[in-house]
Amino acid sequence: MDRIELEPYGRAPRGKRVAHRLVGLGALVVLAVGAPSRQARAEAGSSSEPPGWRGPAPSDAPMQRWYGYEIVISDFFGASLLATGMLSYRPCSFTLTDNCNMNSSLVSATFVISGATLYAFGGPSLHAGHSQWGKAGASLALRLLPVAAGNVASDSIDTEGVVPLLVVGGMASAMVVDSAVLGYETVAAEPSKLTLAPTYDPKSRSAALVMGGTF
Repeated sequence: MDRIELEPYGRAPRGKRVAHRLVGLGALVVLAVGAPSRQARAEAGSSSEPPGWRGPAPSDAPMQRWYGYEIVISDFFGASLLATGMLSYRPCSFTLTDNCNMNSSLVSATFVISGATLYAFGGPSLHAGHSQWGKAGASLALRLLPVAAGNVASDSIDTEGVVPLLVVGGMASAMVVDSAVLGYETVAAEPSKLTLAPTYDPKSRSAALVMGGTF
């Protein structure tokens, strides 16, 4: 009678045990190979920014800054002094008359000289204070041009009152051009103290607007 050997109870056949071992070994290999990719996906998922998002790049481009308001203030006081002196000025000769007051004439002349000086050199001085030397020279030439043109035209134009109007109009135009056109300087861009940046969370599929900065 043939003898049949049975496997102990609870143990799988040898072929199955070998198959199980091969499957387990393959699983370990798959886990080992896929660990770096899973770690990368986990790091990408934990980040609040989507892949490829780098945020707004800081701007290092120079920017134009307007300092023409300083010229406007200077010209306001210069024109006020000049107008006050011109309207109140009464020339006095060596023979004083009833309509002439020496003290009043001196005050009016002081106003005229102060206003004319501030008109002529206020704008150029402010340009020089911002290291804009070329604009300082252009401003001085622009301001003296109407006065020089008025002196030349006064010999050829006989109509009374036309030359003063042309001079005043030229002076007003020079002040406007000086502050509005020449009153700019190029400066380095300053970092913004307040920034807004969009964020996206892949896990919750939600977007948000983040505000940050220094206060």
